[in-house]
Amino acid sequence: MEGRQKEKQKEVLLSLNKDLADFDKMPSLTSTDLLSRVAVDYDKQRLYIWFAEDKEGEVLQKPYLGMPYRLLNFAIKDLDGVAIVEDGFIHSSYGTVDDIAKGTMGAISTDPNKKPVDKVTSLALLLKMNHAKHSFFQVNFYNQPYLPLAKSSPEFEAFQREARKWFAKLEMLMGDQPERIPEPLQPLQDKQTFIQTVKAPIQTIETPQKPESSESIESKVEKEQLTTKPLVQEEAELSYFDRLVAENKRQLSERRNKEK
Repeated sequence: MEGRQKEKQKEVLLSLNKDLADFDKMPSLTSTDLLSRVAVDYDKQRLYIWFAEDKEGEVLQKPYLGMPYRLLNFAIKDLDGVAIVEDGFIHSSYGTVDDIAKGTMGAISTDPNKKPVDKVTSLALLLKMNHAKHSFFQVNFYNQPYLPLAKSSPEFEAFQREARKWFAKLEMLMGDQPERIPEPLQPLQDKQTFIQTVKAPIQTIETPQKPESSESIESKVEKEQLTTKPLVQEEAELSYFDRLVAENKRQLSERRNKEK
């Protein structure tokens, strides 16, 4: 699969599952043969892996136009190991990849005597995941069994730089993860309770007056009476004086009449 067919297949792979997340904004790595793709979601601590599968649901070994893909969504803590492999030789590794006896590239080894010297026919990044069925994934940078690539070539150096960059990225992610401990089951919560603080407007509160007792009321009445009594008495005395003056005038008038 070359040229236009490869471009068409790549467009299909990069357009998959966009309804789940914005994968275009995530760091991602696509194999040169389009058999696999990896994307990292740092915010949600997730690792997304697409791989081409055959009719039996197994990892596809040879690419073709129109091949179907399957997406697996992992927590980053499920990444158990990562390695750079050249022609079946583990060049760099971190985690438990050394325990893998075989991969899709065939037998792998850490024996220095099997390290490629001048040329390679394959260069890949291997991922070991904590999964019951699909525990091993491979992202190929170069995979041409009948066309060796010189390790001194610019093409190999570019592939190697990219492989080392992603190895360091995944190694750092694994180093940031604590030891895996089974998490207890938590009850599902269908609803969330949100507490909202509302600032109430300032209000003026009047202090209620203390009701008067019967004694205070009586004393108040007495004070009012004492205040009003002199006024009444004064009014009575003024009336008597007026009468006395009138009586004296009457008597004086009578005396004058008799003298006449």
